[in-house]
Amino acid sequence: MKSSGLVYVLILNYNSYCMTYKLVSSFKTNASKFKDIDLRFVVVDNDSSNQQCKQKLINILDDNDTIILLDQNNGYAIGNNIGLKYIYKSNGDYVLIMNPDICISEFNVISDLLNCIKEDNVLAAGPRINSVSPYYDRLSVFDYILPFVSVFKRSSRGCLRGTYDVYKLYGCFMMLDLNKFVDIGMFDDKTFLYFEEDIVAEKARNRGYIMRYLGNTSVIHNTSGVVDSEISIRKYYWMYKSCSYYLKKYRRFPFSKILSLNYSLYRFLADNLFAVK
Repeated sequence: MKSSGLVYVLILNYNSYCMTYKLVSSFKTNASKFKDIDLRFVVVDNDSSNQQCKQKLINILDDNDTIILLDQNNGYAIGNNIGLKYIYKSNGDYVLIMNPDICISEFNVISDLLNCIKEDNVLAAGPRINSVSPYYDRLSVFDYILPFVSVFKRSSRGCLRGTYDVYKLYGCFMMLDLNKFVDIGMFDDKTFLYFEEDIVAEKARNRGYIMRYLGNTSVIHNTSGVVDSEISIRKYYWMYKSCSYYLKKYRRFPFSKILSLNYSLYRFLADNLFAVK
């Protein structure tokens, strides 16, 4: 019989072994604070060239943990799908997807997410992250024409406490009901980076599943620490490609490439000139 308190923690690693080591180490050091939840770690490495701290990470993994070494950088969607398929074959029910640059500030977060994810039709659950407001709404064509309007609308609503059903969650830290996630086809492997959560949101919406935000618990995210340290300007190219793919396939918007270019240009200006999140 599957343990109701068993959660697989899936971490996608790329040139961030030291961050991943510190994250896993902090979990194991504080294992007694996670309220009878059995945590098993699956680390998927996307062909890191920086091997610093790799052996330290391997040394703290026990027999129930796994490290999967890939021979090329497959990006977020494929890398996570490989880990999810491994967990599914291991009969895992619940998966906590987490970036290496996450810091757990409240130890009840995992039990809160686990209790939430067991509710009917809840596909994914996520906490408050860095006191940033969640993505309440599904964006319209107008929002992609004038992206700053949607950013203002989201920020003006504030980061509410309490529990809400939202359009999408942050992929840096969210818990999944794996059986439901397999039902929607997992992540779309046509993307390399960005818009994975938007695509999941559309798939969930089409199947009648819920994305639930828990605003009364939180984690800390070193925002884009993993991405910015390695790929700089290239991330906006990937953002453009993934946005265009999402708008065309999942939203069926006309002029998806123009809308995507407009959105990606806005993000570049916002991130580098105005520091808008």
